[in-house]
Amino acid sequence: MARIHHTEVGYEDRWVLDPAVGAVKRREDILKPSGVERIVHQGETYDRNDELSFDVPDAVGAYFVRMPGWHYGDSPFAPEVEAAPKPKAAPKPKG
Repeated sequence: MARIHHTEVGYEDRWVLDPAVGAVKRREDILKPSGVERIVHQGETYDRNDELSFDVPDAVGAYFVRMPGWHYGDSPFAPEVEAAPKPKAAPKPKG
């Protein structure tokens, strides 16, 4: 099985401090997650998992990564897994 994910490239104007000129506005490429939630290949449907990637057979993965925006591996935008909250200490008895 292969794990693949899809990304999009957007553009954003940002102020950058250029040492020679000072503050300048530049258009920079911004990598962002795509809205692809389901892919269909040769009649088989694959849904996006909670980590924003797809678990697909190797042949399907090889087909998709040839297209722009598709990459092998986990999505860099997968939600962070929060650690379980620590239990609160029992209150000390007064006395």
